[in-house]
Amino acid sequence: MMSYALALAGNRILTSGATGTNAAAIRGAMRADPKLLTVVLPQGMAQQPPESRRQLEQVMHLIENRT
Repeated sequence: MMSYALALAGNRILTSGATGTNAAAIRGAMRADPKLLTVVLPQGMAQQPPESRRQLEQVMHLIENRT
């Protein structure tokens, strides 16, 4: 709810792709304005759990750390 309200007000949302709180922040920002969301993954997309991957595939600004 908070990320939704922040994005509606024009704020940029920056989070990781983890489940739980980060997933909720992603859902809220995507609902308000997907262009204001940036997700930084500590690992590549392949290392994310399947439920996270489905959500992250919708994110426009996704940064993967491929080490």
